[in-house]
Amino acid sequence: MTALEMYTLSRENVTLAQEIPKDGFDWGDDQGKIRKICINLTALAQATGQNDLWVAGELQRMSTYYQWKPPRGSEVLFPGLATLAWKYPWML
Repeated sequence: MTALEMYTLSRENVTLAQEIPKDGFDWGDDQGKIRKICINLTALAQATGQNDLWVAGELQRMSTYYQWKPPRGSEVLFPGLATLAWKYPWML
């Protein structure tokens, strides 16, 4: 993966992350955006030699930075999404 491709994926993630409302995380409305962010992060991780834990950490970081406010009891949401994107991307 070239540097330009990695930059493009990163910019797409920023755009998608900004579209998720700060007033609350709605899995129904935001599922496609979160799915695409997971897929992009997985591609970036594989290109840079990272693993699914890095993807989960980035999802958590993005959630905090963009104030997504995931629902209570969703501590396993981001690690679960990262594992799915890493091992079973067709299931997303």
